Amino acid sequence: MRRTKHCINANYRILIVDDDQGIVDSMVFILKRKGYTVYGLTDPLEAIENIHTKAFDMLILDYLMYPINGDKVVESIRKTHPDLYILLISGNENLNYLRKKTKALGIQDYGEKSDRFDVLLHHVDVGIKKVSERRAYDKVQDE
Repeated sequence: MRRTKHCINANYRILIVDDDQGIVDSMVFILKRKGYTVYGLTDPLEAIENIHTKAFDMLILDYLMYPINGDKVVESIRKTHPDLYILLISGNENLNYLRKKTKALGIQDYGEKSDRFDVLLHHVDVGIKKVSERRAYDKVQDE
């Protein structure tokens, strides 16, 4: 059973962007163990370039970064990738602020950055389920 789940998860490409290399490495490790195809970057400008040139199903994006914050990353990629599933994370404990940002930018989900990787996995699994449902819907529409 575990092997099958990994094969299914490997069909989904996730990009993690956080300016803290340790956080990127930890998230990549955890999600790869779960079977996802995962890439990690610490430069938000490089992330924008990668999203424009490569296919991803989900973006896990830190909000506070240098040289640009996550909201500027989202504004840039939404021009060409309006349907990319985005999970915005932040160490800022004001989740009300994140909620407002996600609504304004069309971000699908948000969460607090912490060492609780079970919470991260839950957010990712929910997001991937939504991506899977959208893929199925798009496939039916194309037929």
